[in-house]
Amino acid sequence: MNYIIENLAREFRGRDDEIYTLTSLIGDPRDASPPSIFIYGPSATGKTAIIKRLINEYNRQFPCPSITALDEHGCDQRLEGDTAGSWFAYVDCVECNTPRLVFERALNRWAGWQPSESNRYTSIAKCESSVDFVNRINQIAKCTPARASGVWEGDATRYLVLDHAERIRDLGPLFLSALARLNELVSEASATADARGQCSATYRGGGGSVCTIMISQVVWDKFRPRHGGAPDPLMVRFEDYSKQVVLDIVAQDCPQDEPLEFFLTFVDAVYEVFHRNCVNLNELRHLVALLYPRYVEPVYEGQ
Repeated sequence: MNYIIENLAREFRGRDDEIYTLTSLIGDPRDASPPSIFIYGPSATGKTAIIKRLINEYNRQFPCPSITALDEHGCDQRLEGDTAGSWFAYVDCVECNTPRLVFERALNRWAGWQPSESNRYTSIAKCESSVDFVNRINQIAKCTPARASGVWEGDATRYLVLDHAERIRDLGPLFLSALARLNELVSEASATADARGQCSATYRGGGGSVCTIMISQVVWDKFRPRHGGAPDPLMVRFEDYSKQVVLDIVAQDCPQDEPLEFFLTFVDAVYEVFHRNCVNLNELRHLVALLYPRYVEPVYEGQ
């Protein structure tokens, strides 16, 4: 994980603490993870960008095989040299605005399944309810055999990443409770299946662990169901960038033919004028890109 931390810290300025916290909570595939993590903070603070980059680096360092079939009878899997699967299922709740879309998108991501013309743009499995989703997760976990290097393990942790998670509130408190308690539900279903002798001896480990990661601009107090069915997750807050970090980031937008010191002088002036009413980094970068040509125009015209 040190390699991943170094890469992320190099790419995302001013986010060393948040990156270290997230990588510590996630760990290696076989490390224990919390049942749920709640990442929150203002917009344009790097929440989604860091998670997406972390997913790519994680899957590169810890390859995961894909699954070619998943039904009530079990699953089929490509093993030799295959790394198309993922330990993370990234789901945008703006795009996936029903429980079925969330469930099926997550299964597709974990399995490395891409809807296409060859499969008639279908998902790897139909998933209408939370019960179906839990059972499919157990099938995927039990279909992941042990590997000599220890990278592929049936009891490895998988992650369900829900971006714009505030949209989940529109789907009802029971849906949020099921997602927050997903690891508990998967463990109970796996134990029940093992007790009934439904687990193949070919595969090693139980149903594995599932960690639900929610990303939102809304604080958890506005998420918590009134009936109290959702346990509180571990919180990771992304604060607004400091002035120095903003200057360091916007410095990357300096035109190649412009002196960096001169450009940063202008950026500093824009920040001082607008930051009280505009703390969004993307909006500040847009303002700089919009106003800087006007700022240097008299110089180029010899005025």
